This record gives sequence, C-alpha cells and structure tokens, in this order.
Amino acid sequence: MTIKCNHCGGESSLTEMETSQIARDLDDQYTLEEQANLTFSGVCSDCWQQQAPAIIARARSGSRRVILVRATAF
Repeated sequence: MTIKCNHCGGESSLTEMETSQIARDLDDQYTLEEQANLTFSGVCSDCWQQQAPAIIARARSGSRRVILVRATAF
C-alpha cells in the first residue's frame, strides 16, 4: 500500500504487516459497506509538524478520526 501526503505530494510505502494491520482494524470496526464509504488521507512526517494542530483539533471535535501509521519512504 502506498500513501500520498495531501500537503507535499510525497509518497510513503507501508509494509505488508502495516497494511494487514490496517485491514484487520478496519474489519474489526466497520462493515464492508461502511468501509466502501471511507475516505483516507495522509500526512507525511515532514508535514506533520505543521499540520498536526489542525488535524488534532478536527479529531477532537469528532469530524475526523486520526490513526498514526509509520511508513517507509521510497
């Protein structure tokens, strides 16, 4: 799985284990229909410092759910 940063456009690759864990977490929490309607966005570690306050505020308000995933850049 590859994640593209919404801010700088940089790409990061997740390992097979990280991808599998995300899939298991989604299966545990959402039906297949709910998963089909989810929208994912990403922020790389370089942009996180700048974007974190706004992302955290949206998560606290309930308008976003934030999951931290470590990935390797390629």
